[in-house]
Amino acid sequence: MFFFKSNKDICLYSKEEKRLRNLARYHQTKTVIFGTEIIINDACTLLGDLHEIIDKEIYKFQTKSECPVIIDCGANIGISVIYFKRLYPEAIIIAFEPDPVLFKMLSQNILNFSFKHIDIRQEAVWVNNSGVNFLTEGGHSGCITEHGDQEKIIPVASCRLKELLESFNAIDFLKVDIEGAEHDVLFDCGKNIEKCKYIFIEYHSRSRRRQELHNILKLFFDLGYRYHIHESFKRTHPFIDNDCIVGMDLQLNLFFYKE
Repeated sequence: MFFFKSNKDICLYSKEEKRLRNLARYHQTKTVIFGTEIIINDACTLLGDLHEIIDKEIYKFQTKSECPVIIDCGANIGISVIYFKRLYPEAIIIAFEPDPVLFKMLSQNILNFSFKHIDIRQEAVWVNNSGVNFLTEGGHSGCITEHGDQEKIIPVASCRLKELLESFNAIDFLKVDIEGAEHDVLFDCGKNIEKCKYIFIEYHSRSRRRQELHNILKLFFDLGYRYHIHESFKRTHPFIDNDCIVGMDLQLNLFFYKE
């Protein structure tokens, strides 16, 4: 199980950490964080999320609101939701996860924590409400399909993010981790993005698609945001190797905010 020394610092109990690290990919199991049992589908994904979200606190933000509005696009099994709720217990959260297996785990994990004011939706965030084909991966990398995808494809419901943003006067934090669909979704939202004070985007460069980082940065620059960039996945020798993670040859964490 996991033991936490404080709200910030995490210490993995050695036996449980070793067990999780030795599990095969996509093996369903249970563990405990913050004294509460959770269901997981992939130990590798969980350990990565704990390091990034709980230990490094990459989503940390400040607000004067006691009940900030948070939109979580790509909630997986709920580690991000758990973090947000520990940061702001009265936060109003809308969380999206289209993968039916992960959504079931997300639902149970939220229930186990007895969180309130959370709307979890089994939908892919997209540019329309007509539904899309979705490639299931079991960990971080499920995504809306693109040309050439053939296996593990299922139809899922979709939600047009633009329309959701239009329904709010202001949004404190928007997280967009949708495995390569971010460019289309953000440009569909357009100026509605300005309703969001803090925005986190995981940018995915798909090896079979033209890179679009410059378009995203210009969109936010034109809307008056400053940005900060952290690497998430990189190739050590990009002139030589063609290493990819689930079809991605570069992943970056993008942070946008207004001064």
